[in-house]
Amino acid sequence: GEVTQAIGKILRFGFDSTHPETQISNKNLLMNELIDLKAVIDEYLKGMNISEYDILNRCESKLDKINRYYNKFIEAQI
Repeated sequence: GEVTQAIGKILRFGFDSTHPETQISNKNLLMNELIDLKAVIDEYLKGMNISEYDILNRCESKLDKINRYYNKFIEAQI
């Protein structure tokens, strides 16, 4: 939820806008929330005995799929 909220602030106010009380930029807020999320995901995966190899293999497969669809989208725009 916090990542979604940080992205919403960026969409409304921009990356460089800062919180009036903390002076933390929306970009840094999103970065902090993504780091927190990654830490939780890493612990979960470790607890599930999912190997780094399996994670990297799946990530590579997902990125290939994203790039295929993205390239088709770009070609359709031309």
